[in-house]
Amino acid sequence: MIRALASDSWPRPLQLLLALAIGIALAIVAVAVVPVLLLERADDWRAYAVAADALRTGAPLYPWSAHPDLQDIHSQGHFSYFYPPPLAAVWSTGLTAESFAIVKLVALAGAVALLARRCGAGWPVAAAVAVAAVTSSPAVHDVALGNVMLFFAAAAALSLAEPGWAGSGALGVTCAIAFKPAIGPYLAWLLLRRRTSFGRTFLAGLATTVVFAVLLGPGRYFEYLEALPKSAVLAAPFTGNLGLSAISPLAGVVGIAIAYAWTAAAAVRLDERAAAVVALAMTQLAQPTIGLNYAALLIPGVIFLWTVDRRAAVAMAIGLPIVVIVSPVLAAIVLAGTATIASILAGREQAGAMARA
Repeated sequence: MIRALASDSWPRPLQLLLALAIGIALAIVAVAVVPVLLLERADDWRAYAVAADALRTGAPLYPWSAHPDLQDIHSQGHFSYFYPPPLAAVWSTGLTAESFAIVKLVALAGAVALLARRCGAGWPVAAAVAVAAVTSSPAVHDVALGNVMLFFAAAAALSLAEPGWAGSGALGVTCAIAFKPAIGPYLAWLLLRRRTSFGRTFLAGLATTVVFAVLLGPGRYFEYLEALPKSAVLAAPFTGNLGLSAISPLAGVVGIAIAYAWTAAAAVRLDERAAAVVALAMTQLAQPTIGLNYAALLIPGVIFLWTVDRRAAVAMAIGLPIVVIVSPVLAAIVLAGTATIASILAGREQAGAMARA
């Protein structure tokens, strides 16, 4: 089996065996974790609905910013909105929790299937990857919460699959509507390795922001910028926070530094594809406060790892779903470390082959 794994062409029995191993790992996680995740209160989408009502009535979008204790507000059943104004505007078009969940799952399934195809998989394998993605614990958690992370995972996958305007535009629009600091390392990788794609992403985000500033008025954006620094209070230990700030605020700051340093080093020293995997992994450290749903950003990373080292990608597909329910940060370090080592070994193997030639 070791010899077969090392070959360029895997025999069909080995493919079926690996598929079975991945399926068993995903099934174990699904049986053990998904029922618990589905019991979570889907509160996040309620914040979007409250913000949409505030837009319609002219009320403040960020009333929490004037409250001295944000945690106390949450304990009283209030739903705080932390996003740019466009998300509230989009929600006001008539979205519901159910339609929002369907759109997210369809977007993720389509994007990861396309990415799998671009990485060399046939349509049956791409379809299986899509099913695995939408039934993964991060995806189920995001659906249960009503959060937006599946859109970011889909946008990142589309950006990798389609570096032109389609993928770059989708990522830029997503960032403009519902920006999350977690996406920062991936944007940094684009800036360092795919500057044309980064430029398209930036222009798409800027254009989206200008359109909504005209529609909603620039005052809503000034309101957002005033409230933004006060959201730092979230970088603290609380139930559901799986980020490094759950340990301490200092750990959260150190995590951010590591995320961008590792991303930059990978972008400069490693193969472009391995550096992209590192950047997606570092999204789990770049935002001090995260939930399990943020690990959806690891999904396109695992898929793209296939183009670097197929054996490493299979190992991650089997092991990472289990590691991620323990700690998304630990899973991120494992994925980034695997991509880094795989790229270094591939480089040495290539250099050795050239020397022998």
